[in-house]
This record gives sequence, C-alpha cells and structure tokens, in this order.
Amino acid sequence: MDETISWISEWESWILQSLEDTKLAQQGRRLAAEQRVQQLSLKPGFVTAKVRGDKPRPFQPQITGWNYSSAAQEQWISMLWNDTEMQAQLLMNEIPSGLQVALAEKSIRLLPEASNLDFVCTCKPGGMPCEHSAALLYETANILEGDPLKLLNLRGMDMNEVWRSFRIKRGASLLIESGMDQNPQKHSNDAHVDVESDSRTQRSPMAFAEDYPVFWNKDAGLRNVLDPLYAKVRERADQLNLEMQEETQ
Repeated sequence: MDETISWISEWESWILQSLEDTKLAQQGRRLAAEQRVQQLSLKPGFVTAKVRGDKPRPFQPQITGWNYSSAAQEQWISMLWNDTEMQAQLLMNEIPSGLQVALAEKSIRLLPEASNLDFVCTCKPGGMPCEHSAALLYETANILEGDPLKLLNLRGMDMNEVWRSFRIKRGASLLIESGMDQNPQKHSNDAHVDVESDSRTQRSPMAFAEDYPVFWNKDAGLRNVLDPLYAKVRERADQLNLEMQEETQ
C-alpha cells in the first residue's frame, strides 16, 4: 500500500476515534475546509489555534497530550540510528517506506492514544471535544499530512537535537576510520577534538566509501549515485533548521 494513502487513512480514522462523535467530526471537517482555522501553532506536546465560529470573537481550542513517553522516544531514536534510508527519507520530507510496519514491530504508535488527548476550548468548560477542537484536529492533519518530522516534533521529539547527536556520533566514528589514532603523539588521550567542527567530519560520509564496493553491481559508481542524495539531505536539514528558528522567534 502507498505510504501516503496509509498515512491519510490513519489520520481520518484516528480523528473519528478521538472525537467519538461522527457529527462533531463532520462539523470540524467543514470548518477546516472553510478555512476558519487561523493562527495555528504547533509546539512540542500541544497544538492551538483560533477558530471563527458563529460569534464575532474567534474561539480558541487547545489540544494537549501529544508527547511520546521517554521509552518510545528512545525506541524511535534507536530505530532511526540503525536505518539510514529512513533518516534520508525523513530529512527529504518523505514518509519512509515501511514506516508503519517498523513502528508496529516495536509497538510504537505514530499518533497518540485518543484517550491521552486533553481538549480545552473557550466555547465551553468541561474539557470535552467541540466542533472547534474537531476543526483544529483536521487542520493539524492538513499541515502534518506527509510531513512526519513536524509530527515527531509535535510528539515531543526534538529532531534537531536527534540529528545533532547523530552527527556527533558519526563524526567520532569517521575520525577513527580516517586514521586519527595513527599518530598517538599528536592526539593524546587528553586531547580535545570537536567532532562538529573538525574538517574530517565535515566531509560527506561517501568520501570514505569506495566507488565499487563488493556489494555494488551498478555501472555508475556508488559515490556518484549517493552524493546527490546526501546533498539533498543537507539542503533539507538546513531548511528545517531555518523553519525551527523562525518558529521559536
């Protein structure tokens, strides 16, 4: 099944499950389709917006309870570290192939349990879902559709920090592979090396690969095939960093 179709289908069924009211879901979908949801803000753990209803003053729904548990976050990070293809697809704003299966194997939900969500809106007290909260869910789905990185940030995962930790971890490995320890006098045990700024760690990982390793049976060299991919990954990472900086300002 196409991952995008699966993603959209999961969102739709999840919204209905969260609201527990088909009529409410229809009202929310209509408000979102009429572009009545404005100033939507996605932050780790919660989402809020202003929704124009039948009153002059817009209502302000807020939905919390999105965060992954610490254990689920650790499982996500471990899964990502061991799957470079998934990393590349996420950084290029693509839904990783096989994501649903990989998550199911680790008993991780892409979307939070409906029972974990807390609804608040200025239209009424009580913390129950309303048509404005429903509209907020649908508009959130529209924004996150096909953008798993934003969803992971909403679910409490600091993806900038995750990528940074991966760079440091890979940088340390590359320093070892590039022969840093071959000159013990130059690099003593007390020497400090900044793996983020060291020139050797700034090189593409493909710089350390052979053009035709034993597993590669294509006419084009491995580096020629993968270098453009790494360039796109770096470009996407820079774009995401700028977006995150703008959101925090």
